[in-house]
Amino acid sequence: MLGKSLEQIGPGSRLRLLGMDVTVTSSIDLTSEGWSWQEHQILGHAWVHWLTVEMDEGQLLCATWTERPDLVEVSPGGRKLKVDGLTFRREDDGRGTYAIRDGSDHGDYEYYDYECDDQMLSFDRYGDGPWEASLGRAVPTGQIQVIA
Repeated sequence: MLGKSLEQIGPGSRLRLLGMDVTVTSSIDLTSEGWSWQEHQILGHAWVHWLTVEMDEGQLLCATWTERPDLVEVSPGGRKLKVDGLTFRREDDGRGTYAIRDGSDHGDYEYYDYECDDQMLSFDRYGDGPWEASLGRAVPTGQIQVIA
C-alpha cells in the first residue's frame, strides 16, 4: 500500500522534517483568489511551528514557519519592513477564507507576505483576531518524508 503524500497529511500525520520526526497536531485549509493551500501545525521540531503545503501550477511547494510573537507590535501593510536587521519587501497581500479541519473554527482572514533573499515574513489575521507573525523558508519536498 502506498503511503500518504504531502497533499494528504493532516492531524495525526507523522513526518520526518529536516531530519527530525514530527507530528501534525492541527491543519487549516486556506483559499484566496482561486488559490488554495494548507497550513499544518507541527509538534516535535526545535524551531518549526508550521508547515505550508501548496500546489502552484503543478509544482508542490512547501515552507517551514517559526512563530514570532515578538513582532505583534509591527504593523503590516507597508511596502518594506525591517526585522532582525533585514529589509523585507512586500510580495503579496490579500483576503480569503480559512477552515480548521476539526471543524472548530472557520471564517475570513487577511495576510501580508514579505520576502528578503531566501527568507519570508508573513502576517496573518483570522477574523477579528490579532495579527500573527511568522518567519519562514522554502523547503525542498525531498527534505520532508511522510512516515504515517
